[in-house]
Parts: sequence; structure tokens; C-alpha cells
Amino acid sequence: MNTVTDYCTQADLDARFGADEILQLTDRDADGVADTGVLDVAIADAGTTIDTYIAKRYDLPLAEIPAALVKVACDMVRYALHKEDPPDRVAASQKDAMTFLRDVAAGRAVLDVAGTEPVGAVDDVIVEGPDRVFSSDTMTGF
Repeated sequence: MNTVTDYCTQADLDARFGADEILQLTDRDADGVADTGVLDVAIADAGTTIDTYIAKRYDLPLAEIPAALVKVACDMVRYALHKEDPPDRVAASQKDAMTFLRDVAAGRAVLDVAGTEPVGAVDDVIVEGPDRVFSSDTMTGF
């Protein structure tokens, strides 16, 4: 059974965006405490999306999580927590995150994961067959 990787933690989000912002976005019952269930769902959703893209090029789970994916995950979680009408800078970060994931899936961007080589592209064509019957040498004189 495949499990989803958590590419970021609450500590990562707090460090990037500030604990106050994360609290405001996750305190759904207004008790002054972050609702961890809300945050856990957003982190898992981001992980599922990231896995979907990078699985095209890398064997999962990754041995280590590259910093680029921590940033992507944080941006995706922040966007998801805004629910409706996120600020322009948050929407732009989400768009950049998705562009990066598409680039990884297409082989235009490479993740910095020690000891891991990207797997072949899905659209690689490998052909095997007999040697050529007709060549310029065998067709001489025709």
C-alpha cells in the first residue's frame, strides 16, 4: 500500500510564513489553538499532489526530501488553507509550485536527491528488431 509523504511540517510552515499566519489559517473554532486536523489534511493533500507529479520521474518514497519540495509543499498548503480568495502573492506561489512540479514530471527540472537518478521518461521509445535488410550497401546497383 502506498503512503503519502508529508513534504512539510507545521514547523516548516511557521518558519516560512510565521506562526501567527498559520494559526489564523488553521484556527477554525477560534479558540486560539491551531486545529491540527485542518493542517494535517492540507499537508496530506499537498503530498498526494506532489507524489502524483514526481512519481513519473522518481521512485517513491524519496530517501530524503529536497528543499525544493519542502518549499513547494509549504506554498501548496498555504494556498489550500486560504480556502477562498487567497491573496495574489499566495496564488502566484501556488502557480509557481505547480509549474515546478510539471517541469519535474516532464524532465525539465531535476530534484536534488543524493543517490537518486530520475527514472526514464514515460514517453521514451525503445525499439528492438532484426538488423536492417535494406541498406545503401545491399541496394547498390538497383
